[in-house]
Amino acid sequence: MEQATILREAMRFDIDIIRARYANEHALSDGTAREHERELKRFLAMCAIAPRKRYAMRGPIDAFWHTFLLFTQTYAHFCTHVAGRFIHHRPREMDPDSGAPDREAHEEFKTDYQALFGEVPSNHLWPSPPLEPGPSGAQCYPRCASPCRDPNGAK
Repeated sequence: MEQATILREAMRFDIDIIRARYANEHALSDGTAREHERELKRFLAMCAIAPRKRYAMRGPIDAFWHTFLLFTQTYAHFCTHVAGRFIHHRPREMDPDSGAPDREAHEEFKTDYQALFGEVPSNHLWPSPPLEPGPSGAQCYPRCASPCRDPNGAK
């Protein structure tokens, strides 16, 4: 299936009942839940378009994905209809040697998102991997090969 078809089919796939449950469980307005739905569909379409890439994600869109996964038949149908295959949700801990560290995979996601949709993904919807305390109080990206950063800006 070509890219435009994948995007069109993903965006028009009906998951109203899932969005309603997600909005209720997270006390979100319908408008916010629709925004999250759009972003999840975009993410899953990107996974369908580039099946060999492993995009890192976290935040509210991942929470929406978890709700979608509870509706196994609908989720499986979405995957088959849009991607022609099942799109697995694999936390990095399940396959730590599968690819780029979270930070790199997140950056690749942001680059591909901007190229595909013509806009930068919103930080409030697609937060970067958090900094964690490293040796001597430095801040490090989890499971990342990038150098640690001192809380005061020194490397």
